[in-house]
Amino acid sequence: MVGGFRLGVELEKGFYNKFLTNIKQEINKKLISVSAKAVPRIKSKLQTIVLQRITSSPEYAAIVGSGFRGELGLPDAGARVNAVVNQWAQNISVTFVPQKSAGQLGLINIGIIQDDYSDVLSLAEAELTYSGARGQKTLRWLDWLITRGSSIIVSDYEYKIDSRSSRSRTGLGIMVKRRGGWKIPAQLAGTENDNFATRALEGIEGEIQTIIRQELTKVL
Repeated sequence: MVGGFRLGVELEKGFYNKFLTNIKQEINKKLISVSAKAVPRIKSKLQTIVLQRITSSPEYAAIVGSGFRGELGLPDAGARVNAVVNQWAQNISVTFVPQKSAGQLGLINIGIIQDDYSDVLSLAEAELTYSGARGQKTLRWLDWLITRGSSIIVSDYEYKIDSRSSRSRTGLGIMVKRRGGWKIPAQLAGTENDNFATRALEGIEGEIQTIIRQELTKVL
């Protein structure tokens, strides 16, 4: 007859929760130590993705194309829009925030586009000042494009394609007197929460998560 015995081990009350808390604290310490390496890499990859997403969107192509360039009267629309997109990419922020509460992991905060768009609306490229028959005028084209939606911007005038007119700054068309008014074309009209940039970045959360996971894995 083979004999044997059983050894029972009783863990202290709350051991499991304490164990998880200690593990998270150790992970958090490691995250703090490696964040200085991971954050710049995450930011660099996000900048690339944001640039690619916006500049490859059909709306971007339409904005820098001849049709919309003619309507806005922007002979250098491509350079101006690129200055705006590059500013968005440059201003992307990635910060690691360690948590003080026991058992809580640190946070990575990502900022891409400012809510009030002040960083791009303040650019020199966001406006075009010119002298016309009625004196000096300023085209606040970017504000119109990303905040004014479908509201009328130029009352009693409409855009007419006219490549022969000497009055056209772009050589593509002019504004002519007509009842109604001119507004941003419907397919490009945007508001603070819904414009060509925000639409191009829809669904980017999955890519952000992948980048963060990849870069943290490399340094952990």
